[in-house]
Amino acid sequence: MLEMIAMANVHSTTLHVVDARPYSNATGNRGRGGGFEDTSRCSRTTAEGQSCWDTTIDFAGIDNIHTIRASLCELQELFLRGEGESAGGRWLSKVGDTGWIDHVSRILSAADEIAERIEQGRQSVLVHCSDGWDRTAQLTSLAMLLLDPYFRTKRGFAVLVEKEWLAFGHKFRERLGLLLAEGDSKEKERSPVFFQFLDCVMQLLRQFPAAFEFTEAFLLELHDHTLSGLFGTFLYNCERERVLDAADRRTASVWPALLATEPNPAYVEAPAAAPAGRLRPRTGPAHLPLWSAALTRWLCEPEG
Repeated sequence: MLEMIAMANVHSTTLHVVDARPYSNATGNRGRGGGFEDTSRCSRTTAEGQSCWDTTIDFAGIDNIHTIRASLCELQELFLRGEGESAGGRWLSKVGDTGWIDHVSRILSAADEIAERIEQGRQSVLVHCSDGWDRTAQLTSLAMLLLDPYFRTKRGFAVLVEKEWLAFGHKFRERLGLLLAEGDSKEKERSPVFFQFLDCVMQLLRQFPAAFEFTEAFLLELHDHTLSGLFGTFLYNCERERVLDAADRRTASVWPALLATEPNPAYVEAPAAAPAGRLRPRTGPAHLPLWSAALTRWLCEPEG
């Protein structure tokens, strides 16, 4: 299968694999029958010793759903305790200790690397994590956002979420913790994977405000409706569940409401910051502020 992917590319015979996991996690999965690609076996040469195709692999070092859940919980606790930026260096240190910004940085860095290999190296890139429905969706959809201006339009972004998240089986019902009873064993499957993706998108919107047709309000409303239960879009774990439950007939889609929102007044189709369409973001933690509007807007002001 890998050879067929590599040989289908007329521009490059190198297939680059991005394993979203930390190397130690991927190695540990071998004990459970998993693992990762053996690049020494994923290559072929001619009788004259010339390379027909070869495989390289990078580990993105993105932590699993449990680490991400704990990180966001710690960050929310800082706000719930009434701590804020007025605390100065102590606040920045505590935010850093939660690891949230580091997680966002690693995701954006890996997505940028994928986009670079596709655009500059003209290589085929295979992306996966343990199962393919969490970190994989984050990386592929962000890489597409960086490469293709269509996905930065409102309609294009809806297509992106539909195909890379919903159709590919991100388990929205379990990750969002919808319809869980108290003490449900599925509680450990809850994780803010999609919210983390929206945070990454918001970082890109901040850095390239003219490149996106939608606004921060669009992203906030999308996040709200992942949890509101008003639409059937995010109530299921996979396409099979949607079909069996006739979701297209029994529930409303979130997209008509979102597509009707006001467009970004700063949007232009070919922003000067990226004349060829490709966005090159700054991915270091120092360039990635907290998405305060999403984290604090429902908090009450502390008494006194």
